[in-house]
Amino acid sequence: MSEDLREVFRLCAESTLELDPLRGARVRGPAGRLVLGERLPGLDVVLERIATTGATGRELLELHRSAAPDGKPTEMIALLGRLARGNVLCRTLEWQGSALLTVRASDASRGRWAVAPEPAAVLQLSRFVRIHREGTGLWLESPLTSARVHVHDRRVAASLHDLASPSSLTALAAHEGLPGPVLGAVVGMLLVGGFLVRIPSKGLASEDAEPGLGMWDPVELLAHHRARQPRSGVPIGKHLPFAGRFEPPPVLAPPCGRERIALASPDLDDRRHHDPPLAAVMEQRRSRREHATAPIDVDALAELLFRTLRARAITPGTPDERQGRSDRPYPSAGASHPLEAYLAVGRCEGLDRGFYHYHPQQHALYRVETHGEPVQALLRDAMTASGAADPPQVLLVLGARFGRTAWAYGHLAHRLILQEVGVVLQSVYLVATAMGLAACALGTGDSSRFAAITGLDPRVEASVGEIMLGSAPAELE
Repeated sequence: MSEDLREVFRLCAESTLELDPLRGARVRGPAGRLVLGERLPGLDVVLERIATTGATGRELLELHRSAAPDGKPTEMIALLGRLARGNVLCRTLEWQGSALLTVRASDASRGRWAVAPEPAAVLQLSRFVRIHREGTGLWLESPLTSARVHVHDRRVAASLHDLASPSSLTALAAHEGLPGPVLGAVVGMLLVGGFLVRIPSKGLASEDAEPGLGMWDPVELLAHHRARQPRSGVPIGKHLPFAGRFEPPPVLAPPCGRERIALASPDLDDRRHHDPPLAAVMEQRRSRREHATAPIDVDALAELLFRTLRARAITPGTPDERQGRSDRPYPSAGASHPLEAYLAVGRCEGLDRGFYHYHPQQHALYRVETHGEPVQALLRDAMTASGAADPPQVLLVLGARFGRTAWAYGHLAHRLILQEVGVVLQSVYLVATAMGLAACALGTGDSSRFAAITGLDPRVEASVGEIMLGSAPAELE
């Protein structure tokens, strides 16, 4: 039985080995190039075997010993550790010539690749594990580990199902299709990889009992992990993952309406001389939920939009820079500027009640054809979310065209967009404070209501932020 079970080390599929007589050994992976430096005797043959057919740890040690009799085993073990931490080494558990699972980028710095769980130890699938499809493969990942697991065999998938409940290795072996030693090897790799947790005889698993992890939602922690730590096998930064597959969305979205309302532009030179200094504005900024009896007027709204959200310049896409870019008062990843501004107007002097789309290049509003009730519902939602006594005079809604950022940044897009929302909300706060207006950002909103009003596909553009606006009560002006 045990002779049919092999743990094979290989370079991951999209990684390639480069042996340069002058520059030494390097491995090129999706996230960049891993430089291994000087070529030590015996390690070249180990690298070549890992890059081709693969081998077990014992086979690699024998290969290294044959090629470099004076070499040290620790040199080869250190090499495997570097490859693992560089996200280019995969370990595949094979039984009777078939792959059961592959672990990628497990941190071997502790000198352990797997553990042998006690038969009576009670284990459970971590609540932070995400199981999903990539291409035609079934994958596991978790924000608690750098490792990712590719499940090749349906019997391994069945054991994951059973491990959703606390179970011992003995209990698993009683009704799984894998022999006990093979199942133990599978569980050992998952345990050291951080995908399983031990359940103590009394109490909860550490991930539920400790406040550090116990207060995290798995989806939120995974999103944080994927944005703040390089994913194994996934490029980071601007890497144009959809070039050649999809066309980039245009720099400017088409107006979401037909009736155009031109807005007045403020005199910025006058504002530079008469606005309060930034230090004073920063100290005076507050979340103001209550509004004056007299409503905000359209010129004040126009000035706020101009100073915070207009497009100062547009650079169309070119063959070399296909995405195009815009220049606005606030920063955006790659100058992609995916955010669109909408106004739900309840009470505004000079502007009818309704829903409007702001065109940042034209500095104009386009009225969205809709009935009054959905707009009133948005305003009531804002009142409830903020704890205000009345609905806001105006609600500024930020929509995000996700493709603008995702086309260039891939899986980082959502986080980058939310960072941009925070920047815009603070800009609106500061300009509103300088203008003597009341502003209050909201922590939640209804994307389905926004989609119903605009008719936009929420997978293409959805609301991602809201801030209430209005005239300030006299004591706050």
